Amino acid sequence: MTKAQAYDGLPMHADQVDVTTDIAAALIQEQFPRWSGKPIQLLASTGTVNAIFRIGDDLSARFPLRPADPAEALAVMEREAQASAELAQVSPFPVPEPVALGKPGAGYAMPWSVQTWLPGTVAFDADPSGSDAFAEDLAAFISALRNTPTRGRLFSGDNRGGALAHHDDWMAECFEESEGLLDVDRLRQLWSRFRELPRTGADVMSHGDLIPGNVLVTGDRLGGVLDTGGFGPADPDRHHHGHADHERHRHRRDDRHGSPAILGGLKTAIAVNAALVVLGALTSAVFLRGARPSARSSA
Repeated sequence: MTKAQAYDGLPMHADQVDVTTDIAAALIQEQFPRWSGKPIQLLASTGTVNAIFRIGDDLSARFPLRPADPAEALAVMEREAQASAELAQVSPFPVPEPVALGKPGAGYAMPWSVQTWLPGTVAFDADPSGSDAFAEDLAAFISALRNTPTRGRLFSGDNRGGALAHHDDWMAECFEESEGLLDVDRLRQLWSRFRELPRTGADVMSHGDLIPGNVLVTGDRLGGVLDTGGFGPADPDRHHHGHADHERHRHRRDDRHGSPAILGGLKTAIAVNAALVVLGALTSAVFLRGARPSARSSA
């Protein structure tokens, strides 16, 4: 297994696939010989889905960590590549762009992907919470996505972005598993309130996972955004999860905190972050510690 997805000697998942630098290098050399002379470097990551390898100075490869049907995994990667390419066309800031899809090969039984590499430090490590310029950049990024036409598309029901009331069973499981770790009674009260909040508008185009681990900081500005394969239509409050997270660190006390949009961001945030506890004590510790130097989060 990779050091990027192993903590205290334990794998992130019970069924985790072993992906080593040697395996990655062999697959790259076999399928993309034009890159075979480039150094291959395993990256530390708080991501739970992919092992990430840097290829030279301008590319990175992502290898899924959990076994899946190769055909189904390829279909997911193709959809994510299409979404990433669409987001790249509208983003005012750098984002990874899809380059190639690799096939199963010796030592690895699933497809894998290659995309462009972006310089910068993830927001876990370079906290931008005191920067007004960063906040303005983040708002500009979100606005550009929200202004992208949905072309009649609606939230698909996969991942995050739909009606919170549809997640009651999942939240009940989260609360049950969190007993003794969190103030579950208080969280249930918050959930009861937040799940009833009305939507603030129709579906808009959304990044899908705008968390600090997917945001790159350069100086005190937004340097780029990672993990763009989830770009698609969603509840407009989905984007305010990222805004609420940033504002929580900024400790700002202005009228935005009582606005329907910020409350919408908080209602989404509580649903998203509840999942950290049920990932298990090991995974929770990883997220609570935050990323290590040079670590990147990639779903």
